[in-house]
Amino acid sequence: MKRKKIFTAGIAIAIFMLPAFNLLQAKAAEGSNCMMVVTYSEMAYLKFKDAGKASEIEAARKFIQKGMDYAKQAASYAPQCDCPLAETYALEAYTFGKKAYDAAALKDTRKQAKKAMDLSLSGMSAAQQCNNNK
Repeated sequence: MKRKKIFTAGIAIAIFMLPAFNLLQAKAAEGSNCMMVVTYSEMAYLKFKDAGKASEIEAARKFIQKGMDYAKQAASYAPQCDCPLAETYALEAYTFGKKAYDAAALKDTRKQAKKAMDLSLSGMSAAQQCNNNK
């Protein structure tokens, strides 16, 4: 009889704890999405930085293409963690990356890649702020 009461009490506690556990998992998932924005923004930043250091336009374009891909990924994760500013920065980084990719001269490529790099860094900071506010 005593075991039955303990078993019943254990099930009752588990039933009440399940919604709280699910809420904690949802909050953890939100934070991890912001960390994905931070990670992809950082990777975009590094690729745009590499493009700015390239000595030939074709080498720079390879880095820029990867940076654009990472910026697009950062922008796609930003709405999931409710961070519109990070999304805006990531989309603008992508736009300036495209301008860098399309530039005819290495000097112009570097100039636009620098802007994309700065925007990626701003997006990374914005996503960290959103993550800290959760």
